[in-house]
Amino acid sequence: MQKLDPAFIAAEEFVWMQPDGSSKPLHARVGTPYLAGDGGWVCPAELEGLDGRYPDVAGETSMQALSLAIGLVSVRLGHLIEKGEHLAYPETPASRLDAKNLSVAFGSLGATSAP
Repeated sequence: MQKLDPAFIAAEEFVWMQPDGSSKPLHARVGTPYLAGDGGWVCPAELEGLDGRYPDVAGETSMQALSLAIGLVSVRLGHLIEKGEHLAYPETPASRLDAKNLSVAFGSLGATSAP
C-alpha cells in the first residue's frame, strides 16, 4: 500500500561517497502516519538515491508505524556503512558517518527496553 503524494514530515540529507570519488545525494524522508482500511496505521517512507519509496510501513498505532518507518530508513543506511560504504552530511562531506553517528541521527542511541 502506498499513499499517493504523502506529506513528508521529517527529512535528513546525506552524501553517499562513491568508490570512484564521485558523490551521490541521499534523501531520507518519513511521512505523516494515516489510518489504513483495516483499522491499523501506515506511514510513508523513502530513501531517494538508494531504494526510492518503500511500501507504506504498517503498525498497530500511529506511533508504531512512524517509529518503524524511521527504523527502516535507519537500517538501510546502516547496511551501507556495514558494507564499508561512506556516508556524510552535505555540510561536512569529508567527515564520515559511522554506526554511532547514524544512531544519534535517528534517535536510537541509548535506547533500552523497559525493565
